[in-house]
Amino acid sequence: MNSFAVVIPARLESTRLPGKVLQNIDGISMIEQVVRRVKLAVPNKDIYIATDNDKISNHASEFNIKTIITSKHHTNGTSRVAEAAKNLTYDYIIIVQADEILLVPEQLKTLIKKIEHDTENITFNLVSPIKKEDISDISVVKAFLAPNSRMLFLCRGNPLTNQNQLNAKYLMKNTGIFAFPKKTLLQIQDIPDTPIQASESIEQLKLIENLIPIMGVHTNFSYPSINEEKDIEKYKQIMEVDELQQNIFKAIQ
Repeated sequence: MNSFAVVIPARLESTRLPGKVLQNIDGISMIEQVVRRVKLAVPNKDIYIATDNDKISNHASEFNIKTIITSKHHTNGTSRVAEAAKNLTYDYIIIVQADEILLVPEQLKTLIKKIEHDTENITFNLVSPIKKEDISDISVVKAFLAPNSRMLFLCRGNPLTNQNQLNAKYLMKNTGIFAFPKKTLLQIQDIPDTPIQASESIEQLKLIENLIPIMGVHTNFSYPSINEEKDIEKYKQIMEVDELQQNIFKAIQ
């Protein structure tokens, strides 16, 4: 059975919402909310934060999560986690982005089941149903899947010529929750960023452009991450009416 750790990459200088990971939301910082949700599915000893910022590191120590200090020169979270993973002795590294404040523990459990018994060293990425309003939102990454759920391409813009023929089976919302075999993570660290990856600002495109397969893992939970100020309002609206999210929040308090 494969061992695994969850590593949460966190930086303070977010372009669209500076300092977002330390923002206090409902009395708890965003990064701590994400960690508490992860802890509902993963032992505390197997959770790490990868950051280049002392404020984040000091804050993490307040809620007893190990921090790995990384270089300040990473262009994305996967690169940061790859550096952090070099001295970790796990078969798989699960990356949970620090803005996945509405993460549902069952999402992680679904991914963990896939990696625990994997014998082919596959990279997995959680995908969820896409809503019509997400199609034109560049904050939402769209994933095209083959019939066997292998990812074919990802993009931010509207990929559809005919929105009336939206095929929910093959066009999904990509999430910020994915799992790498450690050796694959270290392998791609040594590959330069690729043109389409840089253009779309989507980390997983480096793998696709280098013909490294990614398998989509389906989950029915489709919640927004926090990318802009407007997403905090979406979070608040969801928390007012969504019973599942209300129960999760009660469990992490």
